This record gives sequence, structure tokens and C-alpha cells, in this order.
Amino acid sequence: MGGDARPRRSVTASTVAVRGVPSLRNLPGARRDVPTHPRCTRAILLRVGGLLVRRARPSDLDQLLALYRALAGDKRSAVPSARAASLPILERALTDDGRHLVVAELDGRVCATADMVIVSQLTHHGMPWAIVENVVVADEYRRKGIATEIMRHRIDISRRAGCCKLELLSGKHRRGAHALYRSIGMQAVSEGFKLYFDEP
Repeated sequence: MGGDARPRRSVTASTVAVRGVPSLRNLPGARRDVPTHPRCTRAILLRVGGLLVRRARPSDLDQLLALYRALAGDKRSAVPSARAASLPILERALTDDGRHLVVAELDGRVCATADMVIVSQLTHHGMPWAIVENVVVADEYRRKGIATEIMRHRIDISRRAGCCKLELLSGKHRRGAHALYRSIGMQAVSEGFKLYFDEP
């Protein structure tokens, strides 16, 4: 779960997958405009009360960089690039048909983000799979259910895109995040491994 300032203590992590999670269509007050094809680039919208989850835009760059700096914490290798270098990176990400980078707005402020990539494959009868990365909520907006809504939105999009699964890696020390993922139907089903190329 993003936003935790503690450094990563291990290159291993728990891998979690989702099974049988109800659609956002069943959430009270939820409104969606979502694509039905994994390569669709239309805006993705979710409104629950005053919370809006939408596809990121180039104008969100400064807020995204602030969130990613909070996510990196004391880990210097995880700090985002400077603004000038980050803008073309963001623009490329936003034109990638398999990429679903979203932000959450509350009170008119971008307060959270999550990234998801949908990947084609030959196994599982050709059904694609999805992976979520960089889930982070601003400190002052935590414990308001924002991360839960973002993750339910990711689940809904990946299901409607025809994915066979959605997965993510979460540091073993992030127990609060693990509780959140379990609460929305995700399960720790395997051991994950990482190899960082940007660390000594």
C-alpha cells in the first residue's frame, strides 16, 4: 500500500489475487463510465459521494509527483524524476492503451493514485491479466476509504476487460494494506520476488 514512509525491508513480498469480488455496480451511490475492452483509452470515471476516481491527465503531474515522493519516503532510489523529465514520461503512460493510471479527487484535490497495466498472454485461454502498482493516498486523506474505492475500481475495470486475474505486490511489513486487500476479496496465494536494478 502506498504512502508508507518506511523503507522497504525485503525484496520479497506477498502476491495477492482477487477472486469473486462483487462489481462496483452493486455499491450504493456508485456511478461508472468504464471501457469494455482492455485497450480502450476513454476516460474512466467512478463517483461515490464526493469522491471522484478518474483517468490521470498531464495537468495532474505536480500532484502525482508529490504523492510519489511520499510513497518513496527515505528510499532515494524510489524518488520520482524532476518535473521536466517526468512530464514526457507521464504523457507516454497516458497514451499506452494497456495502461490505466488513475487519480482520486476529494474536495477538488488529487489525494490518491494507482497504476494498473493490462497484459496480453497466451495462457488462460488468451485472457489478459492485470497488475496494480504505486497505490498511494495522501497522509491527511487516509482512513477515509479512498484506497478501498480505488482498488474496487481497479478490480471492476480488470474484470470488464476480460482479465483472468488481478495481482499486486505489497511489502511484507505493510500489514494495514494487507488487511485492506483481504477486505475486498484479494488473497495472498503465492510468494513474490523482486530484483531492483536501481539499488546498489
